[in-house]
Amino acid sequence: MWTDWAIRYGYFGAFISAFIGSITFVLVFPYTIIVFFLATQGLSPLWLGILMGTGAALGQMSGYLFGLLGARPFQRARPREYDALERIVHFRPKFVQWLLFFFAVTPLPDDVLFIPLGMLRYKWWKTFLPTWAGKVISGLLVTYSSKVLSHVFDTTTAAPVSVVANQLVTFFTVAIVLYFIFKLDWDKMMHRLLDPYAPKKPVGQTETES
Repeated sequence: MWTDWAIRYGYFGAFISAFIGSITFVLVFPYTIIVFFLATQGLSPLWLGILMGTGAALGQMSGYLFGLLGARPFQRARPREYDALERIVHFRPKFVQWLLFFFAVTPLPDDVLFIPLGMLRYKWWKTFLPTWAGKVISGLLVTYSSKVLSHVFDTTTAAPVSVVANQLVTFFTVAIVLYFIFKLDWDKMMHRLLDPYAPKKPVGQTETES
């Protein structure tokens, strides 16, 4: 049983399970359940949360590496899109950092950001640090909430309740993201994001002036 595996390896089990469960293109691995059980076995929820967050953040970097491998083909095939994304990332660095943090804290799929940032050759440490902070907070929420749930339900009941709640949150957040992806006019959005940084024309200059 995976619960026996979790208890046997303790803190290392929390780290390695989060790492494996976060690697891109790997089958879904229920590392949150493993960490949940570990937190109910007397281990420190603080250290479990930190190790879970660190493992998850390192595992997510696989998406960044995958994007990095596709950087040149993407730049050659879609030069205009590559240039537009590169400009947004360059001129809106705080927006990118907060977006990475938000995706890390929530159940939103991080690869939506990691693969494009890898393609743009975004600095790896700027990708990792906000993700690590968000994943650690997410890990702490799992470990400390397991303490609360374990007092309300027995351990075998509390874990499924936690998993179902996580799946529901994931479903609704992904649904909201997909709605905005298809409904928003991203061409206009790009221009709005970049408009403050567009070259300013001298006062009195018209469109026909050279």
